[in-house]
Amino acid sequence: MKTSVKKQLAKELFMLATMTQKELANRVDVSEKTMGKWCVDWKPILAATKSTKQEVLLRFDKAINDIFKAAEDEGRTLTSTDHDSISKLTKSRESMAGEVGLSTFIECFKEYNSFLMPRNAELCRENNKFQDEFINLKANGRK
Repeated sequence: MKTSVKKQLAKELFMLATMTQKELANRVDVSEKTMGKWCVDWKPILAATKSTKQEVLLRFDKAINDIFKAAEDEGRTLTSTDHDSISKLTKSRESMAGEVGLSTFIECFKEYNSFLMPRNAELCRENNKFQDEFINLKANGRK
């Protein structure tokens, strides 16, 4: 099997998050060192698929609410530290709410690929290469 095919198969298996790096290396017949290098590039992508934008926004909301609740439970007014934390969390939340995250691209590409595959499998596979390149660029902060 060609290295490029091994790498693509390993990536697909890695994204399922059901195997260790050692198991992946054995499965596609590459060294653990090679698998480790490949996985470094894929980890940000996997993380993005595991945390949707909505889930992250809900975590921001919970963190803000926790600050208010702690002050209320302790019977005190918000401190300057509380206000600072709330301000930072709110700013980060607003920033994230307005931008398109990596997980949004991945979700969109998955849906598009599900649409395209039964219509033109070869085009879907070819297009997937460009989608992967785009996601990798975004994951590494490049345009």
